[in-house]
Amino acid sequence: MNIKRLKQKCEILERELKAEEFVLGEMALLGRVRGLDECNATLNRLLKEVGEFTKEDRAYIVDENNGFYNNKFEWCRSGVTSEKDDLQGLTLADMPYWIPKLSEGESILIENIEDVKEIMPVEYEILRSCTNNQKCGIIWL
Repeated sequence: MNIKRLKQKCEILERELKAEEFVLGEMALLGRVRGLDECNATLNRLLKEVGEFTKEDRAYIVDENNGFYNNKFEWCRSGVTSEKDDLQGLTLADMPYWIPKLSEGESILIENIEDVKEIMPVEYEILRSCTNNQKCGIIWL
């Protein structure tokens, strides 16, 4: 194996280790939460940490209740306008690509909404109207 390939593999392993350490640290904090107010504050801080760690412009936590999906928590980078109020009461028809992925435990990170126009056209329209081509991450709750 050449030196360049070895360095690339080391860089990938370092990034993966940082991500795992980040997740474990956040999980430990969530495990110590007592009470609803502390839980809400911790989730908001967690979203900020996730958004900054992944270099996204916004991060959401989506909750499902009786077939309706609501943006329960949202973090936005400084200068990015919140769209939390606009992302309430969505249904499976509004998110045919996202819901199966999120239900399988996957998170969705979108670097550029134009890249997902063909893959997820319904969700693309939602994102186009509310994100102004900012990067976003969606976490299932």
